[in-house]
Amino acid sequence: MQIKSIFTALFALSLLTACDTAETSMTKPDVQQSTPDEAAVATVVEAVANLADRREFDALSRLFAEEFVLDYSSLNGQAATSTTPLALMGEWAAVLPGFDRTRHDLSNIRVQIESAEATATADVVALHWFGASFWQVSGRYDFSLRKRASDWQITAMTYTLEDETGSREIFGPVLEAAGTKAVPGHTLVVAERNKASVRRFFGLLESGNIDGMVELFAEDAMQNNPYTGGVFPSGARGKEALLAYWSPVPDRFDSMRFPIEQLMALEDPNIVFVRYRGELVLPDGAGVYQNQYFSTFRFNADGQITEYVEIFDPVVAARSFGLLEELR
Repeated sequence: MQIKSIFTALFALSLLTACDTAETSMTKPDVQQSTPDEAAVATVVEAVANLADRREFDALSRLFAEEFVLDYSSLNGQAATSTTPLALMGEWAAVLPGFDRTRHDLSNIRVQIESAEATATADVVALHWFGASFWQVSGRYDFSLRKRASDWQITAMTYTLEDETGSREIFGPVLEAAGTKAVPGHTLVVAERNKASVRRFFGLLESGNIDGMVELFAEDAMQNNPYTGGVFPSGARGKEALLAYWSPVPDRFDSMRFPIEQLMALEDPNIVFVRYRGELVLPDGAGVYQNQYFSTFRFNADGQITEYVEIFDPVVAARSFGLLEELR
């Protein structure tokens, strides 16, 4: 009975202690609560590691501002530089898929917020496996971030190396392995590359550099003008025919401008849609030819244009060039 009484007393005491602790915890929390913005910034920091390890480069690119500062000088000896999400994703997509597995283990994330600016630091152990080879680096990430609408985007990212295990010779076979896998199939890289090619197409056309413009096409590429009303050429196939089609164009106008109003890659990043205007000054003060255009560009895996479709209003064009009566 005495033993039972002792256990009963201890149990009662433990209940009282638990109640006191619960009451105290309700009035004075032991754990400091984060603000929503601090939680959002910490989530961005964690996502950099998680998305890189999962090779989800499209989502990863959206964590960064349109231009940001990257400093890996502690690791590679190269000076800090201003770069873009596309450029960084291109670099990472050319290396990371070559590893059998990577894990960037973050810990001790610390966040400071001041208005729409934030800084964050995190300790990191980065583990890399390829076959029987292993490479590990340990150090610290430092981030600067800026709030845009409801999202936080990285404006600067610095890595500081503190310890290293294994040999960097692992990168030889890793780069070779990565070359057989990813970058041409990385959606964001392909889409941005192809959109840049479309911008270059119009830039070269505006400057009258037809040779350079035609070099953007594959050897068997084709141009298709589906709605010409029987008055204008319906297109051309092959580089030689494309060169013959476009070479006389610059001499027909005093100047040409093609302001782009909308440019986007489709679900298939090798197809790019563009909506633009044509503003062409006719010679001898004959006026300005203006039209609205809708085009699609199709690209191959090497980034060459394989098909260019040009849609315009043939009535506007025929009226501008005195061909309205010939329109069918």
